[in-house]
Amino acid sequence: MESVIEKFAETHRLRVSNDECGDLVISGRKRHQIFDNGDGRLGVLLVFSSPKKWNKRRKLMTAAGFEPRQDARTEGTALFNPGDQAQSKLAMKLAGARPKLALTPEEKRARFARLEAYRRGKAA
Repeated sequence: MESVIEKFAETHRLRVSNDECGDLVISGRKRHQIFDNGDGRLGVLLVFSSPKKWNKRRKLMTAAGFEPRQDARTEGTALFNPGDQAQSKLAMKLAGARPKLALTPEEKRARFARLEAYRRGKAA
């Protein structure tokens, strides 16, 4: 059976990996990540270097309908509904989760040809 985070990742073309504890997460930029809360909702973990950055993001998430879960000085988590398109988009933006490229077969062949040409030139 597919978990909520796997369905979310498939829908938005995101990569799922295991964190240090072995839980499935969608890693973003820096130490940000999207995780499965286990109750049908997803959570977003944001870690910043300054309280000002965290407070700004916390206010954005609260205004968008996220449920704050943990609120520390420079980091925190908030839960969101993965079925809500606006919340999902904001969570991906704040976490820095980028979708995988969707390449056509022609684009894949062209990139592979460029890579092969580069490797041949480097070996010579």
